[in-house]
Amino acid sequence: MNSTMPAKIDKLEKLNLPVAMIFLGLSLLGFSSPSHGQQPVKVFILAGQSNMEGQGEIYASAGPRAQGSLEYEVENDTTGIYSHIVDANGKWLVRRDVWIHYDRGEDGLKKGNWTVGYGSSDKSIGPEFQFGYLLGDYYRNQVLIIKTAWGGKSLGVDFRPPGSGGIVGPFYKKIIEEVNTALHNLPSEFPGYRNQGYELAGFVWNQGWNDGGSAVLYNEYEKNMVNFIKDIRRDLSAPSLPFVIANCGHGGFHATRDKWMNNIQKYIVPAQAAAAARPEFSGNTALVDDRPFWKDSLESPATQVHHYNRNAGTFFMMGNAMGLAMISLLKDKSNSVSSGTGREQDVAEQDPEAQINGSGLMGYISSRTSRPPAGYGAGIGFYSAVYPILPDPISDFQIGLASTWITPDNSENVDSPLCPIGSYARDNWADGRGPTFKDVFQTIEGGLGIWGSTQFRAGYKPPKFQIVGVPDCYTGNYIISPGWSNTTDAAAGNKMGIAQLSNRILLPPDGITFRNNPHGELFGYSWMSLPLADARRGPPPTGNRHWTLFLALSNFKGPVAFIIPETWSKISANYSFDYGRGLDNREGHSGGGAQEINTVPYFESEDDRGTVYSKTPDFIYPVDKQGRTVLMQDIRYYSNKALADAIMEWRKGGKACSGKFDITNASSQLATITASPLKFHQTDGKILLTGFEEVVQTAVFDDAHTFGLQWNNSKVSPIGELPRYFKDQGKTRIAVAASEAPKKLQEKEFAAAVNGKNYTSPATGVWTRSGTARGPFFADLADGSRVTYYWYRFIDQPSLQQYKDVWSDSVRFEMQTLVENIQRNWTIDRDYMPAPANGKPLVAIDPALIVTPPPGLEAGYVPIVTKQEAR
Repeated sequence: MNSTMPAKIDKLEKLNLPVAMIFLGLSLLGFSSPSHGQQPVKVFILAGQSNMEGQGEIYASAGPRAQGSLEYEVENDTTGIYSHIVDANGKWLVRRDVWIHYDRGEDGLKKGNWTVGYGSSDKSIGPEFQFGYLLGDYYRNQVLIIKTAWGGKSLGVDFRPPGSGGIVGPFYKKIIEEVNTALHNLPSEFPGYRNQGYELAGFVWNQGWNDGGSAVLYNEYEKNMVNFIKDIRRDLSAPSLPFVIANCGHGGFHATRDKWMNNIQKYIVPAQAAAAARPEFSGNTALVDDRPFWKDSLESPATQVHHYNRNAGTFFMMGNAMGLAMISLLKDKSNSVSSGTGREQDVAEQDPEAQINGSGLMGYISSRTSRPPAGYGAGIGFYSAVYPILPDPISDFQIGLASTWITPDNSENVDSPLCPIGSYARDNWADGRGPTFKDVFQTIEGGLGIWGSTQFRAGYKPPKFQIVGVPDCYTGNYIISPGWSNTTDAAAGNKMGIAQLSNRILLPPDGITFRNNPHGELFGYSWMSLPLADARRGPPPTGNRHWTLFLALSNFKGPVAFIIPETWSKISANYSFDYGRGLDNREGHSGGGAQEINTVPYFESEDDRGTVYSKTPDFIYPVDKQGRTVLMQDIRYYSNKALADAIMEWRKGGKACSGKFDITNASSQLATITASPLKFHQTDGKILLTGFEEVVQTAVFDDAHTFGLQWNNSKVSPIGELPRYFKDQGKTRIAVAASEAPKKLQEKEFAAAVNGKNYTSPATGVWTRSGTARGPFFADLADGSRVTYYWYRFIDQPSLQQYKDVWSDSVRFEMQTLVENIQRNWTIDRDYMPAPANGKPLVAIDPALIVTPPPGLEAGYVPIVTKQEAR
């Protein structure tokens, strides 16, 4: 023990602080428990009712009294207990090593770095605030707090656990659902997540008020609490998950005349203590007594006994006690193994060969193309093969099939940052992406893949196609489909970035699904920058490049949607250096294509000699008679002469534009492809994997216009399957046949994929502001989901509502008229892109996605998905 510690304790004791505050002082002074330094994200769940939501007022002006607000407590602090939450200028500190995920329902998803404002509103805090600080100090790992709480809910009814019999509480189910959704969406919701996997590390429960109003409920509270702990651990596959119960501290230690609060003190508090003290919970469950932190209403911002009088100091101390209790439970669990499925293992007591997530196979199957001549950055198109990649869908898996990135061409800028201060890339990726950040400034990416953000994967084998645009240096605004970002809640009105153009296809937020089970058929698509409207002066100025997606499929051809130019220019609103540098104004740059192997689970096992072996999922590829797999072909770069000039002429009163791409040499350049060697690694330590060349090599075919794989006859794995077993060999791991691996490793099965959360949009705001023309309509998709959609007038669709009072009436009228002409003349049964050069067949998308406008809405209207849910 540090020799100065007794002096520190003595100093704090002289302040007459309660015991919990003494230990808080030790934590703040640097005597927290030693960090473990493990790589996986440490995940803690904070659940309960309104006081776990967080009712502590932040601002002194919020209630009748300033006293008890966080501002007041900080300003009048003489002990130093709040010094770690503000900087030298008194501003609230922000921690990037702690994240929060809190779905407030109608108020939207709150996520991001740690600071104030994650209570029931942006103006309040809850116990999570100091809890997050303590756990962030305790670990060197990234910490994630998932808060899942709702006001006015009882344990006996709303949270009723399955083990108590009767109807399982709907909010018990929501806890499990929200935790699984948050973990499933880690890669998409937190740009700083580096696929390091995660460990479910602890659960905190703060609830009880609503059960105090009924003798039936408070008499069975202990039983329900015991069953709740057991069921939560079972349903999260974490049998010894550390569990902290924070009791109801309303009224403190003094008897009260309030009957409801008296019931809390007389029945609920003892029941919570009795549940925590059960012998079967010894060593992994703790009780926190919140009664010492009660403050009278005259010392608080408000008179709300059920909300601890909204005293931020009370909530701060509750979170501190919860954090200390959790740390005491964690001290004996330093050997835990990361788990991306919500399973927590203890190496000594549980399965040391459990599934490891996130780094089973990492790398790219990639190709390069030479840079096209100047002027050929107005579009790029290609064909990509569609196939399932896995025999059956598994959880914690993300792989993109062959695709490319498009970034704005800022090649003349060699030293000035495109990403402004405060953007995620600028603040976090300076070492790898600076000084210009040109590769992560703005991108069009996505395409075909098994994406981590998709929710409906159980039983659905093929990949999905998603539009993905990133306009803001990875600061959090992903654009996925009309009205939607990369979460299951619809995007805020001013964050929507894609406008629906076609009146014949649905674009679900979870991605385009396919008919049957494709086996290498081609999916053609092109991004073309088209002048669908004129540039606008601003500020900020906005160019006229409407990057428009065209598809070439067996049952659909033509334009689908475009990215609204202002989506790109918004980043320059307070950073004039970016004027004219986004994809709204610049040509696009793309240097080739790749299959990105991103998030892959794996197993490890030792044989009798102590040699470590590993196992990855079974990656399967379609193979032709020559032993080849086509991944990507016919990469073509376009100039404005391919289509944009014809669109402009049509807009200005010239001849009608057919929409077909001109592919003469002045209009397009067919790229020559060069394959890059395979290079993969495994584990967080990036151990190099060798031996792939015996099985397969990258190759180019068809006069170097097709990129893919050439397979060999090998004992390591069958033709069309990547090696999946590896053996430690020095500092590398070499591919081996399945028969060489330990039998217990061969028998391991990866966790099956499960469905996540439904997509919902609000019945207010931009979704209803101008009203819908007709609906609702429904479509049942091949992935087991059902989409609800409405028909909107093109110019009134939700994503364009933000410009209703920004664009002039003449601009809106001209765009509406142009879209009506496009829809009348550009049918879905003729070619726009050039057909595949080698004649390979095109894939068919899910027929349920192809729609026909209702009578009277044949031109000028678009179908917008407002909901997607499991059916």
